[in-house]
Amino acid sequence: MGVSDELDFVQNLLAVHEWRPEARREIESALKAIRLRQSDTNLHLGVVGEFSSGKTTLINALMRDDLLKTDVLQATTAAATWMRHGAELDIEIDFVDGERRTYREDGIGLWQRFSAWFRRPSFETEKERLRAFIHKLTADEEIAVQLSAVTILHPAAAFQRGLVIIDTPGANAENQRHVEVAGATLREHCDAAIVVIPADIPVSQSLVGFLRDHVRDILHRCIFVVTKMDTIRRPRERERLIDTVRARLLSELGLSQVRLFAAAPRVVVDDAIAEEHSLAPEEVDAFIEGFAEFEREAWSTMEASRTVVLLERLALLLTRLLEWLPSELQGYEQRYSERHAALQNAKIPDLGSFVRKRERAHQKALDKELRSLPDEASRMVGQAREVVMSGVREAIFATTDKKELKTLVSQQVPGFVEEQNHTLRAELGTLEGKIQRGAEAQLGKFEVEFKKIYQTLQTLGGKLPVASAHRSLGSGVASAGTVPDGVTKATSLLAESEVAEMWAVGGGAGAGAFLGTLVFPGVGTVIGAALGSFLGSLFGPNLDQLQRQSWGELQQAITAAFDQTEAAAKDSVAAAAIGAGERLVGAIDAYFKQYGALVATMIERDQEEQRELQRRRAEIERDIHEVGARTRRIAKVRERLRGVHVGL
Repeated sequence: MGVSDELDFVQNLLAVHEWRPEARREIESALKAIRLRQSDTNLHLGVVGEFSSGKTTLINALMRDDLLKTDVLQATTAAATWMRHGAELDIEIDFVDGERRTYREDGIGLWQRFSAWFRRPSFETEKERLRAFIHKLTADEEIAVQLSAVTILHPAAAFQRGLVIIDTPGANAENQRHVEVAGATLREHCDAAIVVIPADIPVSQSLVGFLRDHVRDILHRCIFVVTKMDTIRRPRERERLIDTVRARLLSELGLSQVRLFAAAPRVVVDDAIAEEHSLAPEEVDAFIEGFAEFEREAWSTMEASRTVVLLERLALLLTRLLEWLPSELQGYEQRYSERHAALQNAKIPDLGSFVRKRERAHQKALDKELRSLPDEASRMVGQAREVVMSGVREAIFATTDKKELKTLVSQQVPGFVEEQNHTLRAELGTLEGKIQRGAEAQLGKFEVEFKKIYQTLQTLGGKLPVASAHRSLGSGVASAGTVPDGVTKATSLLAESEVAEMWAVGGGAGAGAFLGTLVFPGVGTVIGAALGSFLGSLFGPNLDQLQRQSWGELQQAITAAFDQTEAAAKDSVAAAAIGAGERLVGAIDAYFKQYGALVATMIERDQEEQRELQRRRAEIERDIHEVGARTRRIAKVRERLRGVHVGL
């Protein structure tokens, strides 16, 4: 089983599933961290211990140098200190705001840099300056709390071999965040960890609490070192101390065995910098050899644990996948269920019956609104009749001689009648507008109802076809069914041409169809007959007789003509109202035809989503099974490697 194969498997899962944003970010971050650690050939050794435990002296011993003399870094900041190889002694300090300061760029003054061109400072001088730089940036708490990373570069031989030391904040720090950073650093970045136990305070309760609470899951990667052993003069006391520490660790931490070493880091450092020892030479040699044995064990543990660490991180990631995959499936199912339920709620169960009901309701309302129009047409014709009758009669009996009467009957009366005919046409034309507006109003009311139904469909997927055409209902009259700005018009579902064509059937020829041909039947004949009688009796009857005779004949002709006109107007208005109602029904039917088509499209999409959900369910269940199998295999390999390489 290869780590790369497992990472590729997780990468494929990341690609084939949608994932919630937070889950995707965590998976991507974990993959990146594991790949980076896999490609890093260095071995990372964490160091943890309480203040004054000898932790800094032990790190100096690993470097064979006395660079670090105090715990100033870990006393003031929660950031772990990384120590790795550098050709020259330097320190990099990164701040949380992204700023970086280094000793060689910021710690050396301009005059010192200029002098260095001529005479390179000694290594000891460099160390003193570096210590001053560290103190400058970390002694001030306001500055120290802003640090995000501290890296020391040192040309030590151990670093050249690929060792990276990570010094963590004190295990007994008062700041709880410092303690949590220490535990997280050991778990996430270190191949092995050194737990420093001072000889003068063997296994304090606070150290035990830290190990239990923060690093219990990586105790198999820990090496315990009792420092300051050179302060205990008698060998038997040293042995008893080691036995006591071992027993306490096994008991308090519940371990079956523990890797425990005795060390005198101060002796190793003094020997490296050629300081005089207060111990006998054979004791110095013993401590130096013991420290070398400890280093070999640490190196062996890091090498053996490297693969174990990667597997542990993989196991953790796969465990998280086992938690996330079911929730991803639940997310798919919930989203589908919500859309399916919304679709069922938006569907009209008996669409045909519902459509007929709406059509009858709006047609009935239109009929009620237009019911009085034939009577109104009759009234208009009656008013025109009265105007013509009174005008002709008054004009006839106002003549003073036969010649004037002849001129009136033959020339003026037809013109007067035509003038009234034109006025009547205009008045009857207003009825056409009322019919049109009544139909428009009912369609507008229906559109408001339909818009509510359609908007429910719109919320289900956002991929429904919506035209932007503005429909017209004939005669140049725009729809009365408007909606507020920013809201899609339900009327835009139908193309302009479709609605216009529907309303063009009989449109413009309804109530006003008779206006272009409206005449007074028989008037011309009567007038001609009256004129003939008048001319024939020009020298016979007197003027009074001719006036009565002309009025009588014209009165009959005008009455008959207006009777025919009234009947034609009433019939035409009634027919126009019926036609408007039929077109209203046709428009409503067309809207619901479009609604039915949209519902059919959404049902098809719903079925496709259901099939996709089934496919995803099978795929995720298969992936869950595979992740579980891989997790179990990793656990077995991890435990086997722990047993072979670590001895636990």
